[in-house]
Parts: sequence; structure tokens; C-alpha cells
Amino acid sequence: MSFITITKEDVSSDGTIDHIDIESNTVIYCRDCPNLTKLPLWPNIREVYCRDCPGLTKLPLWPDIRIINCNYCLNLTELPLWPNIREVYCHGCQNLTKLPLWPNITNIDCSDLQNLTELPLWPNITNVYCENCSNLTELPLWINIIEVICYGCPSLTELPLWSDIRIINCGNCLSLTELPLWSKVEKVNCQLCLNLIELPLWPTVKAVYCNDCRSLTKLPLWPNITRINCYNCLGLTELPLWPTVEEVYCYNCPGLTELPLWPNIINVDCDNCRSLTELPLWPNIKVVYCRDCLGLTELPSWPTTVIIYHNIKQNQKFLIDNNQKLHGSCLICYTETELVKCNTCTLRVCKNCIDNWHIVNNDNKCMQCKQIFNKQKN
Repeated sequence: MSFITITKEDVSSDGTIDHIDIESNTVIYCRDCPNLTKLPLWPNIREVYCRDCPGLTKLPLWPDIRIINCNYCLNLTELPLWPNIREVYCHGCQNLTKLPLWPNITNIDCSDLQNLTELPLWPNITNVYCENCSNLTELPLWINIIEVICYGCPSLTELPLWSDIRIINCGNCLSLTELPLWSKVEKVNCQLCLNLIELPLWPTVKAVYCNDCRSLTKLPLWPNITRINCYNCLGLTELPLWPTVEEVYCYNCPGLTELPLWPNIINVDCDNCRSLTELPLWPNIKVVYCRDCLGLTELPSWPTTVIIYHNIKQNQKFLIDNNQKLHGSCLICYTETELVKCNTCTLRVCKNCIDNWHIVNNDNKCMQCKQIFNKQKN
């Protein structure tokens, strides 16, 4: 395989390239040529890398090309039906409105195509990257797909039941309300899908990233999960006893009142879970983050090798007197006084601070969890 690099100095005044002898299996590099307006119809070309060439408005129908990288060719309006293409990278080609039905394509990155509304049913596609395609309304039922990255596609309302999918990143797809029961999926990222109310019992999933899914109230008992990110899930009230989980990141989940005795857990981050009153004696734990868990006043008798990040002494400043009134240091003004607390997230502040907050914001919600703040002193 031979390699030819074309620079902007090789481009003639009319925006074309002077005659170049192309051998079989040639790779062409012509990146960052702003004065390039046309590429020749090379018969034996195998790979072309022409990214950041804004002067190009179309590309030739190369009969033998296998890989094309035309990322950020901002003025391309269409791509040819290359018969043997395997990989296409057209990230950021903002004027593309549709893509051809390439019969042999396996990999494509068509992210940041704001005018794209649909993708073809490519028969051999295995990997699709279509992030931030804001007008994409649906994805086809690709039969060989393994990985789909469709992060930030707010117009997608559902995803197909792909039979062989292993990796899916549909984070920040705000219109999704449910996800399919993919039978072979191993990694799911659905963070910031604010309208998801539940997740399926994926039998093979190993890592789930569902942080900031604020409508979730519970999670399934995935049998093979090893890592779970569910932080900022304000509606979660409990977590399952996952038998294989090793890492759990559930910080800022105000509804959690307890955590299970996970047998294989290694790392736990439950910072700012203010309704927790105790932690289990996990047998294999190595690292624990439990700062600002205001209900915690003591920790289990873990071995001295366990690394713990906490501020338990600060929590112990909150005392209940004989009249069942809560006293301590206000978390806003730090005044030692009688406190009121939020029943949802157990925020503890003085009455003056919460009253001032409600006046400024013209509501009666908690400054932390945004739920209705019931001023209860005990």
C-alpha cells in the first residue's frame, strides 16, 4: 500500500490537483486544504483523508474506495453511493441531509449532522456514531449492529430491539421514555434521559450509567452488573442486592435510606446521601466516600486498610434535645440554633435561611432537592 500526502501548495489556482500517478491500494492524505474544491476520480484509490476541506462540495464515485474521512467538510451536500466502502467519517458535515444505502459499510461516524432526519438500513453496519443529530427521529433495525452512540439526539422517541447490540450510549436523549430488553447488551449509558421511568432487566449488562435520570424510582436486579452510576437520581429510594457489583456511585440520591450488603463491592461513593443512617459491613470494600451524609454518626468496623472519606464529626453536631427539637449549626449561615429539616432530603437549616430562600425564589421548595419543604422541627 502506498501513501501520498497532498498539501495546499499542491492545489492549483482553480482548486484542483495536478495529475498524480496513483498505484493500486493507494492512501491519499489531503487534510486542511481550504483551497481544494475538487478531487479526481482515481480508479485505484483505497482510502482518502480529506477532513477540514471546506471548499469541497462533492466527492467522486471512487469504485474501489474502502475508507473515507471527510470530517468537517462543511460544504459537502451529498456523498456518492460507493459500492465497496467500509468506513465513512463525515462528522460535522453540517450540510448533509441524507446518507446513501452503502451495501458494504460497517462503521460510520455521522455525528453533529443537524439536518439529518433518518439513517438508511445498512445491511452490514456494526458500529454507528450519530451523536448530537438533533433532528434524527428514529434509528433502523440494523441486523448486525454491535455499538450505537446516539448521545444528545433529543428527537429520538424510541430505540429498536437490536438483537446483537453490545454497547449503547443514548444519554441526553430527552424524549426517550423506555429502553428495549436487549438480550446481549453489556454497557448502557442513558444518563440525563430525564423521562425514563424504569430500566429493563438486561441479562448480560455489566456497566450501567443512568446518572441524572431523575424519574427513575428503582433499578432492576441485574445478575451480571459490575459497575453502576446512579448519582443524582433524586427519585431512587432503594438499590438492589446486586451479587456481582464492584463499583457503585450513588452520591446525591436523597431518597436512599439504606444500602445493601453487596458481597463483592470494592468502591462506593454515597456522598450527600443525607437520608442514610448507617452503612453495611461490606466484606471486600476498599474505598468509601460518605461525606455530607448527615444521618451517619458512626461507621462500620472496616479494616484499617479501607480508605474512607467522611465528615462524621461534623454530623455529630446535630443533637436532639429532651423536647425532640433539632439543634445544631445551620448549613447556610452556620448559626448554632434550632433547625428545621426537609423530610425529602433531610436538609437541615435555620428557619430564617429557608424563609429568605422562599421569599427570593417565590416558592416553598427545598433549596437542595427542589421538593416541597415542610418545616418540621422534629
